[in-house]
Amino acid sequence: MLARLIQLIDEYQSKVQEAVELFARFQGLKQPQHPLEWQMSGIPQQGYLDPAGKIFYSLHGYGCCIYLLSGKVDWDFGEEGQIDGFDLWRLHEFAEKGTQNFPEFRDREILKSVFAEAESTGAIHKSDYLLYYLCEAEIVFD
Repeated sequence: MLARLIQLIDEYQSKVQEAVELFARFQGLKQPQHPLEWQMSGIPQQGYLDPAGKIFYSLHGYGCCIYLLSGKVDWDFGEEGQIDGFDLWRLHEFAEKGTQNFPEFRDREILKSVFAEAESTGAIHKSDYLLYYLCEAEIVFD
């Protein structure tokens, strides 16, 4: 199951990257250097990114929620604007509303258990800034 969690995280991070690229294309925003940079950019708190009005976004706190055509993804920026951070709640939301590829993780208890295993084995680590990140070391799965 740990391998499946890593796949979920990879897909989640890919969708966050896609969303950030849409903000660059339609709003002229680049990846921030501070988690509140987009909030202070002057763009509306909520709106649509695309001219057709199909990709809704809502800025919140240190991050953003966006409804891509493929599903919902919500993230917080890291302390220096990183976009690869995650937490249990956001991964669960993504498994439920952002992808069809990980039905097993719609069960919060299963995800919570595998998440704890990933942390205890060193596959993920918690930063000082609340978010988790994948570890750089290569992970070997049994």
